[in-house]
Amino acid sequence: MALPVPVLICLLFKAMTALTEDARVVVTPDSIVQQTDYVEGLIALKFSHPCLEDHNSYCINGVCAFHHELEKAICRCFTGYTGERCLKLKSPYNICSGGKPL
Repeated sequence: MALPVPVLICLLFKAMTALTEDARVVVTPDSIVQQTDYVEGLIALKFSHPCLEDHNSYCINGVCAFHHELEKAICRCFTGYTGERCLKLKSPYNICSGGKPL
């Protein structure tokens, strides 16, 4: 038995709404580590400008930008690197508390 068109449209609309609500994604940094004045995680770069020549070599494996709100040079690391100046090579493994790769 076929359902009338208005009922099908209503069911389709409800299904699409439910899928849309389930598909919402909230993006948060995986981890934020604070040390003195250093924060690892997501930093908005919309108020930043390229670093001046005296900071050209500041980021070892990344791109330097001067962040006016933070009033300091920050680095946007290339894939696979992390840290304040992009010195640390990220491990391809997730290490559990026992020290063995997952």
